[in-house]
Amino acid sequence: MLIPVMLSGGAGTRLWPVSRGGEYLGEDDIVRFEDRYARTV
Repeated sequence: MLIPVMLSGGAGTRLWPVSRGGEYLGEDDIVRFEDRYARTV
């Protein structure tokens, strides 16, 4: 199950699909999360 997480970036706020494991697997990078509340590590 993917959980949409709000991220603030230079291009504005975007929704990324984040797995329950807490990882976003993108084409260019991996963003890891502390928890489901989008606090980055």
